[in-house]
Amino acid sequence: MTKSSTAIRRWGPFEYGFIASPDDMCGTMTPFSPHWWAQYMGNGAWQITRTKAEIMDWMKEYLDV
Repeated sequence: MTKSSTAIRRWGPFEYGFIASPDDMCGTMTPFSPHWWAQYMGNGAWQITRTKAEIMDWMKEYLDV
């Protein structure tokens, strides 16, 4: 695991981060592709996207709902 790819970041009520390799995650993803993830801590809702911009947009839109 690399420190930069497994760091859990916080933005308001969300936690998010980047998964660079299968070794950086618990569980499996087949086929694997590097991805950004976010989880809303209020109810556990989560999302996976290909880019940081997409995950930031999801978090902003989630708060607007």
